[in-house]
Amino acid sequence: MKKTLYYLMFLAAISSQIYAQDNYQEESLLDLYQSYTELPRELSYVHLNKSTYIKGELLGFQAYVMDKTSFEPSVETTNLYVTISDASGKPLKKKLFRVQDGISQGNIEIDSLFTSGQYVIKAYTNWMRNFKEQNFFLQNFGVLDPDNPPPMSDQKEEVIDAQFLPEGGHMVAGTKNTIGIALKDEKGFGIPGVEGTLTDENQMMVSSFRTNDLGFAKCYLNHETVKNYQVNLVINGQSKTYPLTDVDPKGIALELKDLKDKIALAFRTNPATEIDHRRGYQLAIHNGSGIKIANVDFPKNTLEVLKVIPYADLEPGMNVITLLTQQNEPILERLFFKYDDNKTIKHTDISYQKKNDSILVTLAYQDIALNDKSSFSISVLPKYTKSYSADHNLVSYAKLQPHVRGYIENAAYYFEDHSPRRKYDMDLLLLNQGWSSYNWQTIFTDPPEFDYDFEKGVAFTANLRGKSGGQLLRYPGQGMATEFINLSTNETSFQRSSLFPIEGEKIRIGEILPDGKVKKPNLVVLFEPSSVPPLNVGIRALNSKSELKPFMDTSKPEELFGKVERLDEVIVTDKKVYTRIEKLRNRSSGKIEVFDDDVRMKYRYFSNYISQRGYIVDEGYFEQVGSETPGLSTAGLFRIVNRIQSTLSRGGAGNISSSLYEDPDDEFPPGTRDQITSGMIPSIYLNDILLADFDILYRFNMDQVDYIEVDRYGLGGGMRGGGGIIKIYTDPSRVLRGSLKFDKTYEEYALPLTFSKPSKYYTPKYNAYDNAFFRDY
Repeated sequence: MKKTLYYLMFLAAISSQIYAQDNYQEESLLDLYQSYTELPRELSYVHLNKSTYIKGELLGFQAYVMDKTSFEPSVETTNLYVTISDASGKPLKKKLFRVQDGISQGNIEIDSLFTSGQYVIKAYTNWMRNFKEQNFFLQNFGVLDPDNPPPMSDQKEEVIDAQFLPEGGHMVAGTKNTIGIALKDEKGFGIPGVEGTLTDENQMMVSSFRTNDLGFAKCYLNHETVKNYQVNLVINGQSKTYPLTDVDPKGIALELKDLKDKIALAFRTNPATEIDHRRGYQLAIHNGSGIKIANVDFPKNTLEVLKVIPYADLEPGMNVITLLTQQNEPILERLFFKYDDNKTIKHTDISYQKKNDSILVTLAYQDIALNDKSSFSISVLPKYTKSYSADHNLVSYAKLQPHVRGYIENAAYYFEDHSPRRKYDMDLLLLNQGWSSYNWQTIFTDPPEFDYDFEKGVAFTANLRGKSGGQLLRYPGQGMATEFINLSTNETSFQRSSLFPIEGEKIRIGEILPDGKVKKPNLVVLFEPSSVPPLNVGIRALNSKSELKPFMDTSKPEELFGKVERLDEVIVTDKKVYTRIEKLRNRSSGKIEVFDDDVRMKYRYFSNYISQRGYIVDEGYFEQVGSETPGLSTAGLFRIVNRIQSTLSRGGAGNISSSLYEDPDDEFPPGTRDQITSGMIPSIYLNDILLADFDILYRFNMDQVDYIEVDRYGLGGGMRGGGGIIKIYTDPSRVLRGSLKFDKTYEEYALPLTFSKPSKYYTPKYNAYDNAFFRDY
């Protein structure tokens, strides 16, 4: 992938010549950077429905996978890996989700594997494993377990992490320096509103500051080499003093000023520093994709050089500004974010309308291209909830996090608007966050390699054992049609790719014999990928800001329910015993009916039963081609459609043609033929085998049926769920008496890794909706 490389001539307050150095060194820096950025990058972001969960709830999400440079949805990847680990790094959940047009949805149950505490969720693609940058998604979330509440914190003394960070990375003696101040608590969150002073050894104040809402500030110091300096803070009425000891006797200091339509870079040094006046320095500005390079020359007897860069010469978004020697050694680095006011679309109005027992919320947007594919995700929680405190949104994670080393508290704040205050706070963040996430040593000596490919579904290789050639039959499954596989006499294997099996699905293959019969084949089947690949990173996420307090104080019910009357305690114990039908219904999204003799007498045939459950059924017969006795040699036909008109694509399933029926005397209810030709065809399973041909259900006797599951809406069925899903299970004892022969003429191969089946998110049921606990969590 070729990158367009630009040379940038800076407009300077003092004139300077164009960057002049030998061609080898110039090509070296550009070529090294081009090699580093040659492979395209993907970026993932996951919008969680909450950041603090009660054990037993569902963690629901929508994930976005996009090109890191263009922010367009990724079309290269369909496989998204989502893992959840505990605070020690032990993996608890590993799942694979399908990405379509850059979007993926899913949910994960916060089940018995969880207890009260902090957990980490990661989301990444196989391609992201090629890079050391944080292109993957990483976020902490909290869990509250009512049976194991979090312990009360016994920490009494407040722990302060005070960092004093010179702009560009170096504080140089004998020069003017900008010093960033970052104050964090023991959890890594900024401490706001702290006032402080910078004083010399004689307690004379040099500068003062006050931290913003995220714990950041800055001050200035005209450093004198003969003096010692210290920072004085007042936190919660207590004074704390920190000496400034990290001062370089030689070097170059940097100061960046935003002048609204341009930025000014001041490079300052002292007489003790040995400046390379002949060769000068390289100034590189990049965004992880393209780079611009210019020179910085220090004329003799000059201790300060000023460069002015117009906004037009900066890329929208993050700009990483680095000063390097001619030997490609980085000296200073500073991040600057250029806001792009034309790329953000916000709603112009919100309206509410009560509709029955619901509230219809309408968000009005302008400047949306209606012909383009668009997607959004929304989480709805009580207004004053404490269970949602995510630091990022899609914009901040795409445009800010990948370029900054370490985690960012409340990153979404910087994109709520583009006011001068937001821009100032953004610059404070980038001043204090230090060097970027791009390691120049990695750029120069260890560029990413093409070790892991883009993935599209699951693939398998089937190898014949002890023979070659022949004909095989692959039975249909979710997203997989019936397939006949013809192998030549010298072929011993075949491959298939871009399969999207869901949880519990298996590959079913039979061998077709010369006489047309099908038997179990002798195959060895290997799958790729066969497991969730590891993502080995040393990056940690910021803890969830929601405080994990004890779940509830059962000794004080008035705190939960308001005014109450305390009654004598009565303890009733019992163990829930689930009936067979309850167990079946608990694992199904459809309606299940278990059959007994009374029900079997009511519905003699399957067609009678299913036509009473929202389906239109048509049973008929046609004369077999070649029959010597017309009207006597016939075969049954079974046709079925859902009365519900679905908007989902059926992926190849079309209308049913009534022209197959040859009996002119066959009678249909009025309008049946028209409805049959326009409805959606359901997916029908017989003992978990997807039927490609429904004619086996012609005059299918209900005497052999154990239970039937009917899901008219096909929830979680994907492309095959458009017409609903019907699952028929027979009673083995009745089948053995001769009612049905359905021999297993294939071998099943369990897939080691399948796609997690997206399911409908069900709102949890709560005992009350007007107490503090519901409001908070």
